[in-house]
Amino acid sequence: MSYGLNKILKKILPRGLFYRSLIIVAAPIIILQLTISIVFFDSIWIKANKGMTESLVGEIKTLFDVYRTNNKEDAILKVKALALRVIADRIEHGEDIPELGEVFAGVA
Repeated sequence: MSYGLNKILKKILPRGLFYRSLIIVAAPIIILQLTISIVFFDSIWIKANKGMTESLVGEIKTLFDVYRTNNKEDAILKVKALALRVIADRIEHGEDIPELGEVFAGVA
């Protein structure tokens, strides 16, 4: 006699030897590949986010340092020219540049 979950499993699982052996071989391979893929892409995602965050923090620190040296207009003009060159490069590559109001919308 089979009751409950055992009865359901007997109806679902294959009865033939070939299909049972196929599940025994294929299931671990599929599970292993899914696990490795998830771990790999998660680590790539974390590394990419970390690099972009460090880059952004460096840019903000540079702008802050330039802002603190308020007597040196020459340094401010150089940073402004560099920022405009970066924006021009982004435009050449076809990226959309957000409006200034959109960038600072949440800052108050």
